[in-house]
Amino acid sequence: EVDEWYFHGVKGQKVTIAEMSANFDMLMRLISPSSTVVQTALAGGSELISFTPALGETGIYTVQVSSLAGTGNYRISISVWASATPTPLSTPLSKNVTGETFTLGSTKAQVLQAMGNPTRSNLVYFYYGSSTVEFAGGSNVTGWDNSGGNLAIQ
Repeated sequence: EVDEWYFHGVKGQKVTIAEMSANFDMLMRLISPSSTVVQTALAGGSELISFTPALGETGIYTVQVSSLAGTGNYRISISVWASATPTPLSTPLSKNVTGETFTLGSTKAQVLQAMGNPTRSNLVYFYYGSSTVEFAGGSNVTGWDNSGGNLAIQ
């Protein structure tokens, strides 16, 4: 099983991807918007993974996490920096600053454009605080729960 996490990055921007905890051997891969593997890292048991590449293109990046041996819980951190000098973005990840909206059938890229990076994500959902956007069975919006009142829905 491969878990996928998504974020929007800009060419030249830096991102730090770090495994915060895991009790199994894992593989982490950073995949570019053009589906190129940017970086791969392996760790076993108590050994932690961390890498900080400069992004080569603008678009939606994917962080893939999979087990090499064993199973269990893990925690990762994805920090997208505002510039090449590490200064964390001060804008909340779920704040809509573009004025863009999304609707049923919108792509993941369109949701990210409207909403920014989710507070967390998996293969089926983007989470924005207590609100969720669903991508059941693919890469297009199939539904949402706007209980947080913060989704930029059309």
